[in-house]
Amino acid sequence: MLFQRGPAASVRIDAGFTAWVFVTPDARYIITEPLYALDVRNWTQYALFEALQIPNYVMMDAISENGRRLLVSRRDCAMDCKEKRVEYYELILP
Repeated sequence: MLFQRGPAASVRIDAGFTAWVFVTPDARYIITEPLYALDVRNWTQYALFEALQIPNYVMMDAISENGRRLLVSRRDCAMDCKEKRVEYYELILP
């Protein structure tokens, strides 16, 4: 996955695949599924799913007006689940 800001050259931000990408309004963080956060000021990637123990199959459901609070949901499988249990998490970015 590549990221490009303005006329600058594209840079690789992840070697894997993702279902979605969210860039905070100040362009400091790039959030990808399965809940990685890339701090573009110091090019450090944080595995939020490991730190918060949130398994895969997450979706971004809502974003606060300032882009600092994210509502994320997770399911036990991506589709065709027999049981439709959904868990919700609120993530607050610094």
